[in-house]
Amino acid sequence: MSHLASRTLLWGIAFLWGTGTVTARAWEIPAQVKVELVQVVTEDGVTLQGALYRPEPKVNARPKRAVLVTHGTGGSFYGSITGFLPPLLAEKGYLGLGLNRRDSGHRYYRSTFEDGVKDLKAGIDYLISQGAEEIFLVGHSLGSTFVPYYMAITEDPRVKLVGLSGAIADLRQATVDTHLGSRSKYDEVVREAKIRMDQGRGDELFLISLFGRMEALSYHTFLNYRGPEANTVPVNWIPKIQRPFLLLHNSTDKLARVEWQEELKKAGAGKMDYIEVIDPDPTHTPGQGHSYLGVESKVTTEVADWLARKDFLPGKLH
Repeated sequence: MSHLASRTLLWGIAFLWGTGTVTARAWEIPAQVKVELVQVVTEDGVTLQGALYRPEPKVNARPKRAVLVTHGTGGSFYGSITGFLPPLLAEKGYLGLGLNRRDSGHRYYRSTFEDGVKDLKAGIDYLISQGAEEIFLVGHSLGSTFVPYYMAITEDPRVKLVGLSGAIADLRQATVDTHLGSRSKYDEVVREAKIRMDQGRGDELFLISLFGRMEALSYHTFLNYRGPEANTVPVNWIPKIQRPFLLLHNSTDKLARVEWQEELKKAGAGKMDYIEVIDPDPTHTPGQGHSYLGVESKVTTEVADWLARKDFLPGKLH
């Protein structure tokens, strides 16, 4: 697919994903950034879709530093920060990749958390194949549970910096706080899910409230992501990771709770910098705040400045 066709298709997808009005789109893929829709194959043969963003050759002909952003629950490579941060950083000279995991969209509802390790590795491998040597790995929302787990178990030396956006401290507790409403209800769902698993019915779907809307989720996926033994607990993994961290939060994001950010800061003490982006529009809904609607350029500037402070400049390697 040509650069122009890729750009046009991405604009249309992002427009439909948004609020449906042209004015809602506060940013554009910079004209000088080259866009390529890509497919990345994991080590176990799963094909992932994404978009690769290259800087203008005059800015950086051979970028050695790259950013990979992974999405939230049911998300995709073209939505929220996964959609805007890679191209806007590419304008500044970085190689950018927004990439689906195998649990993107409705595939989340019958997925396995640990498979995401293969997806992140595939994305990093792909960026290395495109000339990158050092990676800034960013996870947004549910993606913020994948990134610390990946880094803790792989210690991937190619990842030099880690970013968490709209982040979750412990998905098990978040399930109680924002989805089920009480510990007793959580325990009830866990018991039912375990019974279904014992009966060989783990792939059956049930309805659960996710961020105020009813969604179908398999019993296996509930236990795997949200059960008592789940690995989706960044505060457990962050202390094991010897990398600088950026924790990014929007002032109007009421989905990623402030108390979760405090727990994450404690887990990352001494190696984590916290940036709260101030959204000037208090009328934004929690979901719009979670997606950084209207503050995309401000987010990019904050992130780029942080990368510079960490000496992670696009045209410079140690």
